[in-house]
Amino acid sequence: MNTKDLMIGDWVNLNFDIDYKTGESIYASVQITGINKDGTVDVNFTYDKSESMQDGWDLKLIKPIPLTPEILERNNFQSKEDQYNHRKIFFLGKNEYNLDVYFDNGTIILVEENYEPGIYVYACDCEYVHELQHKLKDLEIEKEIEL
Repeated sequence: MNTKDLMIGDWVNLNFDIDYKTGESIYASVQITGINKDGTVDVNFTYDKSESMQDGWDLKLIKPIPLTPEILERNNFQSKEDQYNHRKIFFLGKNEYNLDVYFDNGTIILVEENYEPGIYVYACDCEYVHELQHKLKDLEIEKEIEL
């Protein structure tokens, strides 16, 4: 990841410590609070029930959070079965342009209210939580993502 991939408010995973028993990295989900000219980021996170703001984390310690059905459901995306493709799709609802907003197998799709199947107005890949946050902002959809 680099600073151009991130915006203030993005959720990412931060490798902030090492488990000395196993040697494995310990990650915490954090929210970006600042992007610095030196290529580091400031974050806000909670660990062991104490919240803190930390400055100057190297981007090598930042990893994207994969977008999962559980995260979508936790954020009030409704799911339904796609009768044409026989798979689960996630539905957010109408935006101000009266388009349906779907999340379908890694792609955000906006469709006109009375669309013909397969005719999409807008589609974009969205594999990680921060990418979903960016696309919702691009589409002027006021939606705070919670983890």
